[in-house]
Amino acid sequence: SEGYRGDASGLASFGSIHFDFDFESVYEIQGGVGRFGDEGLRIDRETTLNTANFLYSTDGNSIAFLDMQGESSIRDLRIEVAEDWENRLGLAFTLDEAEGWLDIGAIEIGDTGSIGSVYMDWLFADHTFNGQDFTNQVFLQGGGHPVAGNQGMRLATQWSMPEANLAYTTNGNQVIFSGIQSWGRGDVTLSVTGDEEVDGTTFYEGLRVGFEDLQAGYRMDGLRFGDDDAELSGGAELLNRIGIYRALEFDSMDGHITLGPGGQSGEGITINSDIMISDGRAALLSDSQEQGLWMSDLDFDIHVRDMTLDVTEDGLEMVQAEAWSTMDIGNLRIGDKDDGHSFGRIVWQRYGSDNEIVISAGGSDGAEQGLTVALKEVFNQAADDGRQNRFIWETNREVVDGAPQNDTGLQLVLNNIHTTDGDGTGSNDFGVQTELNIDVREASDVAGSPLGFSVNARTQFKELNIETVDLVHSSGASSTALYGVSLQNFDMEANLTATPMD
Repeated sequence: SEGYRGDASGLASFGSIHFDFDFESVYEIQGGVGRFGDEGLRIDRETTLNTANFLYSTDGNSIAFLDMQGESSIRDLRIEVAEDWENRLGLAFTLDEAEGWLDIGAIEIGDTGSIGSVYMDWLFADHTFNGQDFTNQVFLQGGGHPVAGNQGMRLATQWSMPEANLAYTTNGNQVIFSGIQSWGRGDVTLSVTGDEEVDGTTFYEGLRVGFEDLQAGYRMDGLRFGDDDAELSGGAELLNRIGIYRALEFDSMDGHITLGPGGQSGEGITINSDIMISDGRAALLSDSQEQGLWMSDLDFDIHVRDMTLDVTEDGLEMVQAEAWSTMDIGNLRIGDKDDGHSFGRIVWQRYGSDNEIVISAGGSDGAEQGLTVALKEVFNQAADDGRQNRFIWETNREVVDGAPQNDTGLQLVLNNIHTTDGDGTGSNDFGVQTELNIDVREASDVAGSPLGFSVNARTQFKELNIETVDLVHSSGASSTALYGVSLQNFDMEANLTATPMD
């Protein structure tokens, strides 16, 4: 690379990686057995991971995955040149089945200690989800984003994972996220880009991972405490606050995540991203029959600028220079995700700068192991119609061919929601701060109380302002119900533990 880049010592760095491992693999390779014809390769593989350790470090601080063990198998992997489901030629990797398990003995973050251990198992195989057949295949094709340059990589990708489990253990207590399924189909592009605008598309410096018309989803049955035979329980809803839902699916996702080198100061990763999701469904609260409270007919776009990711002595730290998003829930439904009764349409716009997420070790009540997520969200004053904090509830919309039409009903609008430090200077550094302590523990101090998934939360802000509360009619006429709402010195704690029902 020296002939191309010259002296690379002064370039920004992603950080360093250390990986040591001891494994055994047995391969069986056959020729003349393509899936689309008589030519190609078939590969079967069995691998045992005896031990492994993985560390990602920035400026001397590491996130470490230690004492790993596992097994995996691949059955009937075919490699050949063939056309994908859109009749595009590529190097085809198609799979019959893959399964395995991985045990991570400890995950340590910076100087904060261990968050506990993680075990996962999985099965990839053909399956039908929501009435559609999915399989596991990747078609490797030349060319990344169509206007990013004449070189790059396109992966026409399809996956089907009908069975997986994820177990998280803290201080000897285990919760299992049971019955996980995932599926998807669409294009992923890889391009190396610079800071420029080409034909109306803005690119950022780094490795650009693009998504084009990606249809995907996941869901889980629920939680089990102790072991695989334990009673199924709810509780995954306690993670909604950090964007993890019991079920999420969407018909289309487009956009990109661009990974550039350099963190807040020194080594790290800089992330710029624009993601647009259309016609999604997410479970805020649901049971094993997928009945509950659903965000349906969901359109969601989120934009992040210059977010840095660093491993520090205090934990894994993510800081967003600027971020804005619009979550447009066409119908907030109770019951079935497609035809349950609707509360109406909800639109939640967000805009902030210098937002922070810090992930570190330590659970509730001083537990040695566990996970702490500290969030700081600054709500900025409105910059324009697309970048502001605004909440809209719309009801009584006109219905055409059974579908409610947006912007035809009566709207309750909370305009220009923003935080300040409440000191009269106009400063806005504190924002809304939330600390989540996550671990697995007994529900109470009473001997023999059941195990539960525990999330303790504390939320604080100094001042939260709402410029106006308006009523907007379908004609466009509006009237202001309230001016200048202000909430000050808010401090709330919630301690929730999900346990199996008797």
